[in-house]
Amino acid sequence: MNSRVVSCLIIAVSVSLSAGKSARAQGDAGGVPVRVGTVDGLPAQCIDPSKDRVWFTLRRLITTKKATWFKKDNSVQVIIDAQVRTDPSKPLSFPLTTQVKFDDVPTGQVSVPIEYPIVAGLQLTQGEVTYTGIGVDITLLNMQDPSKLGSAISALSTVIGSSKLPIPASPYLTGASYLLDFANTAIKNDIKANNDNKVKSGSLSFNFDPDGQCNGDFEKTGTKAIVYSTGPSTPDEAFINIDHTDQYCWTADLTPSFILKAAKKQAGKDCGDASYADKYKAITNNYVGFFLNKRTTSKKLGPDSASEKDKQESIRRCQLNGLAPAACPGASD
Repeated sequence: MNSRVVSCLIIAVSVSLSAGKSARAQGDAGGVPVRVGTVDGLPAQCIDPSKDRVWFTLRRLITTKKATWFKKDNSVQVIIDAQVRTDPSKPLSFPLTTQVKFDDVPTGQVSVPIEYPIVAGLQLTQGEVTYTGIGVDITLLNMQDPSKLGSAISALSTVIGSSKLPIPASPYLTGASYLLDFANTAIKNDIKANNDNKVKSGSLSFNFDPDGQCNGDFEKTGTKAIVYSTGPSTPDEAFINIDHTDQYCWTADLTPSFILKAAKKQAGKDCGDASYADKYKAITNNYVGFFLNKRTTSKKLGPDSASEKDKQESIRRCQLNGLAPAACPGASD
């Protein structure tokens, strides 16, 4: 990211929110969410912070319509607070934003039409700094009255609103140069001023195993979803009790849009059994769909190298998610 752009962005706004070990929700997102993964049918690989670069792409956000939201020709400002963590330093936050327009939509669930490359090729070890985790908080602001957006968020939108810039390539070195605490206060005040016109729609957290083995609750590659306990005002048969997600098999339609589906497990039948094919139904919970790719920084070349295997996995995952190889996060050398 251009240093001048980063300077404008950080001085304008930044949000500092803590990120726990597992994904969680706050505010209107509802309850403690459950992670579902992997739904693309590809083998998941452990992300090794000592030698990997990572790409994190937001695919879909499903939320519940509020009374005055999602009207024809109205916009919704999507504010993404992307945090990177290092040990033992406190997390650094980098605000990202984009704006989406709507036609009138019916009461109930709404698909926010956003795809965003939040992390793009972040090398997890840079000199003496190792990034041990990433957090993402997503807040929606109703733009029925744009004058209420606030100067800090307006500045952020002007800088990166249409560009969909990811976090900086060297977050710690970049962020340490600017007045993050001052900027945090500015964005918090703007969001607080929009208290009646905001909804917290997602809070995600990813942690990387320092041993690169993922023997525990550590992040792997894959197309995944975070499922929330919110959804229709009157839950239907397609609404999943997130306390019992382990009782379901999971899959997703990945193109043309991300649609998460579930099927009740049957005794004695693994989720790979073909008999589940016609039993999967689109869930009516709110959720966030995303995918993670990685590439090793190993210099070894050749068709059997780790780098080539990472590249081919990334390309295949992108193709499944409707992205051409030329636009695939993690596919370029």
